[in-house]
Amino acid sequence: NENCLPALSDGQVEKTARSAWGYEITGTNSVGTRGFTRIDSEMRDDLQPYPNAFVLMDQLKASHEGRHSQFAIAAEAMVRDEVLVGWTEKRINKARRILVREGYLRVVHRGGKGRGDPSQYAFTGKGAQKGHEYN
Repeated sequence: NENCLPALSDGQVEKTARSAWGYEITGTNSVGTRGFTRIDSEMRDDLQPYPNAFVLMDQLKASHEGRHSQFAIAAEAMVRDEVLVGWTEKRINKARRILVREGYLRVVHRGGKGRGDPSQYAFTGKGAQKGHEYN
Protein backbone atom coordinates (compact mmCIF):
# COMPACT_ATOMS: atom_id res chain seq x y z
CA ASN A 1 0.00 0.00 0.00
CA GLU A 2 2.95 2.33 0.53
CA ASN A 3 3.42 2.45 -3.27
CA CYS A 4 -0.12 3.70 -3.88
CA LEU A 5 -0.69 7.41 -4.26
CA PRO A 6 -2.95 8.17 -2.62
CA ALA A 7 -2.74 5.27 -0.20
CA LEU A 8 -5.66 2.86 -0.18
CA SER A 9 -7.88 2.63 2.86
CA ASP A 10 -7.57 -0.44 5.07
CA GLY A 11 -10.97 -1.57 3.76
CA GLN A 12 -9.83 -1.30 0.14
CA VAL A 13 -6.64 -3.25 0.89
CA GLU A 14 -8.61 -6.00 2.63
CA LYS A 15 -11.16 -6.19 -0.21
CA THR A 16 -8.38 -6.46 -2.81
CA ALA A 17 -6.55 -9.11 -0.79
CA ARG A 18 -9.76 -11.16 -0.38
CA SER A 19 -10.42 -10.93 -4.12
CA ALA A 20 -6.87 -11.99 -5.02
CA TRP A 21 -6.99 -14.86 -2.54
CA GLY A 22 -10.30 -15.99 -4.09
CA TYR A 23 -8.55 -16.42 -7.43
CA GLU A 24 -5.77 -18.37 -5.74
CA ILE A 25 -8.00 -20.84 -3.89
CA THR A 26 -10.23 -21.47 -6.92
CA GLY A 27 -7.23 -22.15 -9.13
CA THR A 28 -7.96 -19.22 -11.44
CA ASN A 29 -4.92 -17.09 -10.56
CA SER A 30 -2.84 -16.93 -13.72
CA VAL A 31 -0.58 -14.08 -12.60
CA GLY A 32 3.05 -15.07 -13.11
CA THR A 33 2.13 -17.98 -15.41
CA ARG A 34 1.78 -18.42 -19.15
CA GLY A 35 -1.95 -18.80 -18.54
CA PHE A 36 -4.23 -21.81 -18.69
CA THR A 37 -7.35 -23.12 -20.34
CA ARG A 38 -10.07 -25.33 -18.95
CA ILE A 39 -10.77 -28.52 -20.84
CA ASP A 40 -13.57 -30.60 -19.34
CA SER A 41 -13.70 -34.38 -19.43
CA GLU A 42 -16.38 -34.45 -22.18
CA MET A 43 -14.14 -32.49 -24.53
CA ARG A 44 -11.07 -34.51 -23.59
CA ASP A 45 -12.89 -37.78 -24.25
CA ASP A 46 -14.61 -36.60 -27.47
CA LEU A 47 -11.39 -35.28 -28.98
CA GLN A 48 -9.10 -38.09 -27.84
CA PRO A 49 -9.21 -39.70 -31.31
CA TYR A 50 -8.31 -36.29 -32.80
CA PRO A 51 -5.21 -35.00 -30.98
CA ASN A 52 -4.61 -32.21 -33.49
CA ALA A 53 -8.16 -30.92 -33.00
CA PHE A 54 -7.63 -31.06 -29.23
CA VAL A 55 -4.44 -28.97 -29.46
CA LEU A 56 -6.05 -26.45 -31.82
CA MET A 57 -9.07 -26.12 -29.51
CA ASP A 58 -6.75 -25.48 -26.57
CA GLN A 59 -4.94 -22.78 -28.57
CA LEU A 60 -8.21 -21.17 -29.67
CA LYS A 61 -9.54 -21.15 -26.11
CA ALA A 62 -6.30 -19.58 -24.86
CA SER A 63 -6.46 -16.90 -27.55
CA HIS A 64 -10.18 -16.12 -27.70
CA GLU A 65 -12.33 -17.58 -24.90
CA GLY A 66 -13.85 -14.81 -22.82
CA ARG A 67 -12.38 -12.13 -25.07
CA HIS A 68 -13.84 -12.50 -28.55
CA SER A 69 -17.34 -13.72 -29.36
CA GLN A 70 -16.20 -14.68 -32.84
CA PHE A 71 -12.83 -15.07 -34.49
CA ALA A 72 -11.06 -16.13 -37.65
CA ILE A 73 -8.82 -19.16 -37.84
CA ALA A 74 -6.16 -17.90 -40.22
CA ALA A 75 -4.08 -20.99 -40.92
CA GLU A 76 -1.59 -19.14 -43.15
CA ALA A 77 -0.88 -16.53 -40.44
CA MET A 78 -0.73 -19.18 -37.71
CA VAL A 79 1.91 -21.09 -39.67
CA ARG A 80 3.87 -17.92 -40.47
CA ASP A 81 3.84 -16.81 -36.82
CA GLU A 82 4.53 -20.34 -35.53
CA VAL A 83 1.50 -20.25 -33.24
CA LEU A 84 1.56 -24.05 -33.33
CA VAL A 85 5.22 -24.83 -34.01
CA GLY A 86 5.75 -27.25 -36.87
CA TRP A 87 2.11 -27.22 -38.01
CA THR A 88 1.10 -26.79 -41.64
CA GLU A 89 -1.95 -25.00 -43.03
CA LYS A 90 -3.37 -28.39 -44.02
CA ARG A 91 -3.02 -29.68 -40.45
CA ILE A 92 -4.70 -26.59 -38.96
CA ASN A 93 -7.55 -26.67 -41.47
CA LYS A 94 -8.19 -30.38 -40.93
CA ALA A 95 -8.28 -29.87 -37.14
CA ARG A 96 -10.65 -26.90 -37.61
CA ARG A 97 -13.01 -29.02 -39.73
CA ILE A 98 -13.07 -31.68 -37.01
CA LEU A 99 -13.92 -29.09 -34.33
CA VAL A 100 -16.83 -27.87 -36.45
CA ARG A 101 -18.02 -31.40 -37.25
CA GLU A 102 -17.81 -32.49 -33.60
CA GLY A 103 -19.82 -29.42 -32.50
CA TYR A 104 -17.17 -27.45 -30.61
CA LEU A 105 -17.04 -24.59 -33.12
CA ARG A 106 -19.73 -23.14 -35.33
CA VAL A 107 -19.32 -21.09 -38.46
CA VAL A 108 -20.92 -17.68 -37.89
CA HIS A 109 -19.78 -16.23 -41.22
CA ARG A 110 -18.65 -18.21 -44.22
CA GLY A 111 -15.97 -16.06 -45.82
CA GLY A 112 -14.39 -16.38 -49.20
CA LYS A 113 -15.86 -13.39 -50.97
CA GLY A 114 -12.34 -12.11 -51.57
CA ARG A 115 -9.25 -11.10 -49.68
CA GLY A 116 -10.11 -9.75 -46.27
CA ASP A 117 -13.27 -11.85 -45.93
CA PRO A 118 -12.25 -14.72 -43.66
CA SER A 119 -14.68 -17.21 -42.22
CA GLN A 120 -15.60 -16.43 -38.63
CA TYR A 121 -16.10 -19.00 -35.89
CA ALA A 122 -17.53 -19.08 -32.38
CA PHE A 123 -17.36 -21.54 -29.52
CA THR A 124 -20.62 -23.47 -29.19
CA GLY A 125 -20.35 -24.07 -25.46
CA LYS A 126 -20.13 -27.83 -25.94
CA GLY A 127 -17.72 -29.18 -23.39
CA ALA A 128 -18.02 -26.10 -21.19
CA GLN A 129 -17.12 -26.66 -17.59
CA LYS A 130 -20.02 -28.25 -15.69
CA GLY A 131 -19.02 -27.09 -12.23
CA HIS A 132 -16.89 -30.10 -11.29
CA GLU A 133 -13.16 -30.36 -11.58
CA TYR A 134 -11.14 -33.44 -10.95
CA ASN A 135 -7.45 -33.19 -10.21
